[in-house]
Amino acid sequence: MVSIRFPKKNSEEVIDYQLDNQSLIIIGANGSGKSHLAAFIEKKDYEQATGEKRGEKCLRISAQRIMNFDKYIPLKSYEQSEQKIIFGDERFPDKQSAKWRNNKTGSTDWTTSVIDDYNDVLSATVAKINEEYKKFYEDSKNGNVDECRRKTNHLLSDEIELIWNKVLPERKIEFKDACVVAKFPDGEDTYNGNQMSDGERVCLYMICQVMVAPKNMLIIVDEPELHLHPSIMNRLWSILEKYRQDCHFIYVTHDTEFAAQHPDAKIIWVKSFDGKNKWDYEELTNDILPDGLLLKILGNRKNVLFIEGKDDSWDYKIYSKIYSQCYVIPCRSCHDVIDYTRAYNKRKNLHHLQVFGLIDRDYRSQEEIENLKKENVYCLNVAEVENLFLKESILQYYHQQQQISDSASDTLIKNIKKKIIDSFSDDLDKQEDNAIKAGIKYHLSVLPLNGNIAEIKQYLHNDIDKNIDGIKNNVIDYLKTISESREYDKILAVYNQKGLYGSLNEIAASFSRENQGKENITKDFYRNYREFIVRALSSDTELCNIFYQYFPAEILKLNKI
Repeated sequence: MVSIRFPKKNSEEVIDYQLDNQSLIIIGANGSGKSHLAAFIEKKDYEQATGEKRGEKCLRISAQRIMNFDKYIPLKSYEQSEQKIIFGDERFPDKQSAKWRNNKTGSTDWTTSVIDDYNDVLSATVAKINEEYKKFYEDSKNGNVDECRRKTNHLLSDEIELIWNKVLPERKIEFKDACVVAKFPDGEDTYNGNQMSDGERVCLYMICQVMVAPKNMLIIVDEPELHLHPSIMNRLWSILEKYRQDCHFIYVTHDTEFAAQHPDAKIIWVKSFDGKNKWDYEELTNDILPDGLLLKILGNRKNVLFIEGKDDSWDYKIYSKIYSQCYVIPCRSCHDVIDYTRAYNKRKNLHHLQVFGLIDRDYRSQEEIENLKKENVYCLNVAEVENLFLKESILQYYHQQQQISDSASDTLIKNIKKKIIDSFSDDLDKQEDNAIKAGIKYHLSVLPLNGNIAEIKQYLHNDIDKNIDGIKNNVIDYLKTISESREYDKILAVYNQKGLYGSLNEIAASFSRENQGKENITKDFYRNYREFIVRALSSDTELCNIFYQYFPAEILKLNKI
């Protein structure tokens, strides 16, 4: 555990923050004040320290850093190099007037001063390697066999190469004759390490910074993701933490994936900064963090819409166009949509966003639909999202775009509607059965089950006798009325049948046989219909307006559509 001087939330008061984990992640959107908070921590460590070397237990690796180094590594003592890295000057150990001094203005700037210490990091690395080599030689010469065996393959040079090989196995490096030498694993040709890629040079810099840092340091890393692929970044820092378990790490990032990949870290979400000494922030807990989803939401500035399906589902393809001003997040099921919407709306202290859920109507009763609305979960005005493609106005739009005659369009739509209506009538018993089961399941889910087991059993027995037949009769009467009315839109609102879209191909094929040569309509007329409609939603305002009438007015209104 380490104690950190930290600003109290929304206050200029400074408190002692106890970091009992090895790492802390400070995350927030761009401009939220994350880097200023990291500088604040280092500055307070400097201000409260006494003695000649103030702030010697905190090393902050700035995001404003130059990642170039010389062909030949300057040879210095470890003490000289270490002092330059931590304090900015090997002779004058004062961070405020050396490391964070802006050379252009002459003033101290803890956040934007550009750090150019790569050569010093490599100097410290070479110096420490040489110290270990010398000690190993002396142990060997003095016959300290056990000590030599213990250190074999565990010297700093071995560990750096081992870490490098785990992170970037496609390239080999070694320190040789005051140079960093790089080569391909299967080749003999070598080249100087200063010619490596940006990402490779960043990896080497971070590895050496951490591995040569003095014991028990607080290491603050600003933007650990800079120049690094996410998979490399996560692997790199996980390995470095294992090698330096004596140290504590603070990462400052806006990368939500990085935070999600560190389940053992404490996470502080920074919401805002007043530009002086006040931050608004929250410490996140794991109670509602499914796969880092909370971090993804916090990392964006749009209102959030949870939907059913996957990235390649029709739900997402349509909703991401209709709600383009929202952050649309597909979930595995309607239950996830409901649970996530509830959970995030209970945590308004973490965000200022409006969070909604949008699900298929399925077999839900009007009572269930109205209760879901109270929790910002809304139902589509059709039973399933695929039923939208069967709406008359959307079919008419497609027909117009395909430039078929009005009479052909009317005939196709008339036949499609008859096919769907007749299908619903034929399928009525199954639809009733599924709707009754859904109604009973919902009814039981909202019962107030209190008391002991015997009391609950008696309560359920009485409730079933009293209400289940009523649920059954209401469903049968409701669906029977819709079926007898033969009202197409009402049927699409309650008809759950994944195979309905196939009816379009049957109708097109029948039309083609009966009207050969009269219209440019083949059996494949609707083959790419859905894809065409989704593409058109990206640019055609007319089509978007058609779709809007089938979506919950509450979400459209709240999202300024």
